[in-house]
Amino acid sequence: MVRLISQNSSWLLQASAEIRSDKEIVLMAVRRDPFILRCVGAELRDDYDVVLAAMRKHRDAFRYAGPSLRDQEEDLVRMCDAKVILSLHACASTEALTTVKATTMGGSEVVSVSLAPRDSASALVLALQSDLPPCSQAADFVLPSGRLLSDVLDTATVAEALGA
Repeated sequence: MVRLISQNSSWLLQASAEIRSDKEIVLMAVRRDPFILRCVGAELRDDYDVVLAAMRKHRDAFRYAGPSLRDQEEDLVRMCDAKVILSLHACASTEALTTVKATTMGGSEVVSVSLAPRDSASALVLALQSDLPPCSQAADFVLPSGRLLSDVLDTATVAEALGA
């Protein structure tokens, strides 16, 4: 069934409730057909990542978002508009460093930098921009919270900005 869903999201309509509630399978399906969001488990219609993946394909998929995300439409739209999204990964080798990966909307890694969690958010921007390819220099950086990195530059550390 998973193979069928990976080829044609409409197979999710015939899948068991267990499969329709599997986040990885649902993410795969909504990336192909964002409106399939209407038939996934209620918990995943309230899942920020699932709804965002659907909205990246088509903004109108938000109408199938669960009630807990209704007041977050503006944040979700901002994340859809971003060119680069940051995700946090702690280095396995040391707890003193935080590795931040900037990925494109399609999930391809553009740059990865490591900083101390107590470094300022401004230091994060400088590190990212110094390693970005020239075509990405004007990227918008969106934090996992949905806020723009530029919104917290003067007030947050790397750990605070990324919610770590």
